[in-house]
Amino acid sequence: MVNALSERVSKTLVLIACACSLIEALPELGVSHAYAALFTLLAAKFVVVCTGLAAVAKARFVCETSAFLCDASGLAIALPVPMEFNQSFPIA
Repeated sequence: MVNALSERVSKTLVLIACACSLIEALPELGVSHAYAALFTLLAAKFVVVCTGLAAVAKARFVCETSAFLCDASGLAIALPVPMEFNQSFPIA
């Protein structure tokens, strides 16, 4: 019972991470005007989504890779946040 529940929760979280990766791609596409940056962004999103789908399908060694990619993505977003707060200014 617990194993089936944790497996279901794990699959749901992986699918949510894939969906968030695709949702994040839309604002990122608007920033880039170079074809190389566009290709790099699409390749990165493709790798994340394919790894997530393979993790849901229970491919060998993919769960660990998917967890690593999601953690690395979270660190890449979280580390520059304090610098952005220092550079920001109040609107009102």
